[in-house]
Amino acid sequence: MLRTRPLRRPPPRTLPVAAEAERLPGQLELDAHLDQVIGGTEDVSLALLAITGLRAFHLANGEAATNRLLADVAAVLRAVDGAEVFRLRDGGFALVFAAPAYVAEQRCDEHTHLPREATASIGIATARTDDDAGSLRGRAEHALTEARRRGAGTIVHAPASGEAEPSVTPPRAQALIELLRGGEVRIHYQPIVNAHDQRLIGFEAFARPQLTHDLSGPLDAFSLAERLDLAPALDALCRGAIFEDGPGFHMPPAARLHVNLSPLALGHRSLSARLLHDQVREAGLRPARVVFELREHPAVDLDSLADELRSLRTRGFGLALDDIGGSTGGLATLQVGTFDILKLAPGVIAAAGRDAHADATIDAVAAFASRVDATVVASGVETAQQLRTLKGFRTACGSRAIAAVQGHHIGRPSPTPHVRPHLRSTNDADTEPGCRTGAGTAAHPVRR
Repeated sequence: MLRTRPLRRPPPRTLPVAAEAERLPGQLELDAHLDQVIGGTEDVSLALLAITGLRAFHLANGEAATNRLLADVAAVLRAVDGAEVFRLRDGGFALVFAAPAYVAEQRCDEHTHLPREATASIGIATARTDDDAGSLRGRAEHALTEARRRGAGTIVHAPASGEAEPSVTPPRAQALIELLRGGEVRIHYQPIVNAHDQRLIGFEAFARPQLTHDLSGPLDAFSLAERLDLAPALDALCRGAIFEDGPGFHMPPAARLHVNLSPLALGHRSLSARLLHDQVREAGLRPARVVFELREHPAVDLDSLADELRSLRTRGFGLALDDIGGSTGGLATLQVGTFDILKLAPGVIAAAGRDAHADATIDAVAAFASRVDATVVASGVETAQQLRTLKGFRTACGSRAIAAVQGHHIGRPSPTPHVRPHLRSTNDADTEPGCRTGAGTAAHPVRR
């Protein structure tokens, strides 16, 4: 994935930005505008948008094609409600909203996917009382860097304060309580397909709580819920919304529904494998068609987690360990649970084929999967080149290392389980596709 340079230090030779065609103001005008609006009576949020692989696109397709792409993107962004749009020297864009971060996220959310199959990463920061144009832009740049690390199509918020953890204030606590009392949760679905023949495997359901201005986004809401010991309640709200969502039950017969499950919630006395089994049955689904995805969490007792995972497997559910190689690691949890699916983090996939550490992570996970008969899924696949690179990974015995893929190149999150027309579904509702290697295989993976 292309890494941006700080806006204060633009590269000597900048990309074309189609500025004349779109007549967008530039970075100097952006700073002047921010200095004018920061400190007023309204919240001010700055969103920085970077197009994935723009420099590579420019080198491969030339200046004229790049200008057309940027002109199309600029036209889309100028139509975003309530946004003042500016062009940046590196080919990115800035959007300024007289609104808090959660409003900026809602209005930017549909614009991580751009004309001509382009995708974007977005970093958002809301002005603090001590901010000026430079400091606000610096925090938005930091958020954008993290968004790029996580993979295209990601929106990341800069912290509202300098604290490492989310601040706990009465208004924020009240906002979380109001959400738990009956706040709206919207569900989107993203397809997961076989990496080699593009047969449909399933859909991951994303629960997106609709938040008030005191909570900047879903990650902020879950972080705050953890600090207030309300993570199980928020997890239950989101999970319940998924199982009550009508489109989730109109998936093709072969598809399995992937549902994120907080390990903090799984170890809570209010939740058990039996309760989940009953909830899934009441929703009209068979446990074999549901895969619960977990991430590693340092606060979770691994022995207790192992017991819960065994109970889930006994009742017929599939299990996936998410974000392996990402911020949550996943290596300790691998030792206590038997997982059907191992999901590589988007940051690993973005660097595959270009970074020795990312390649080594894929090799190691594939070797482990071959020994325990698990399926390796690459999440965050954003380009055709990434997909081609992943197909080239092989285990020592010559079998394919990556079984399945997920990401915006495969299919974008949608309110309905949507599959691109060229994807086909399988006939067996309860089995993963091929690409598994037999258990016990000697498996230090190599690429061919």
